Amino acid sequence: PLLGHDYFYFMPRLLVGKWHVLAQGIAPLRWAPQLCGGFPVYGNPHDVFYSLPQALSLFLDLWTAVQLSVLAALVAGYIGWYRFGKRVLHLWSPWAHVLALVILSNGYTFMHMMAGHLSFSTLPLMGWFLLLMFGEREKNLRQWIMSSAVFALLTATILHSGGHMVLLLIAIDPWLRRLPYA
Repeated sequence: PLLGHDYFYFMPRLLVGKWHVLAQGIAPLRWAPQLCGGFPVYGNPHDVFYSLPQALSLFLDLWTAVQLSVLAALVAGYIGWYRFGKRVLHLWSPWAHVLALVILSNGYTFMHMMAGHLSFSTLPLMGWFLLLMFGEREKNLRQWIMSSAVFALLTATILHSGGHMVLLLIAIDPWLRRLPYA
């Protein structure tokens, strides 16, 4: 009763993923006969098979793996939002810390985690996207290639963590700002 309702959706999938890795290796999990008598897994937007909680669940219990992955996303997100405040918004260091703290502690991410929406655990990483998109304009070719590679890796990390809604929120925000009523 103290756990969010959607953890009962994700925890069995993490257990099936753990079983699959131990029995079959890291080959894609396409079908899980353990879920509802058979459930297609690969291609499901909520598939968390290639994610940090899944990797941690191989060595830790599920609840600890989920908590550590959320903590890792919050720490990485804090660093991303701080760097965004310093480099793009040109804030003083204390104000960049305030920006990162306010964005990460506004309750949106925590309410999703309380409800068990594990797919929203990568939402704090949005600051890194903004930093990569609106950061330094004057880059040489090597810096552009590195930025593109980090952007692609970040997108793949979020997508394979079940964060299709996080990517939608990131993509729709700049688009909405161009509308005349926004």
